[in-house]
Amino acid sequence: IKNATRVVAQDPEHPEYGTIELVFTANPVTLRQWIITDDLGQKTTVMLGELKTGENYPPSLFSITNEATKRGN
Repeated sequence: IKNATRVVAQDPEHPEYGTIELVFTANPVTLRQWIITDDLGQKTTVMLGELKTGENYPPSLFSITNEATKRGN
């Protein structure tokens, strides 16, 4: 992504574990992708599509307890 702000983070005590790079665009500031680099140097990139705003989602979608119950855990 051109003209993006990139933030790279890693564990300062264990940089060998790898990094995560967050990529943001401007106007409005939006997280568009993240790149995980693992301890072997392999990269996994997740790119986000169109952002929908003004939607309503029930809080139950974000409940770990509810999800574990559905899965029988």
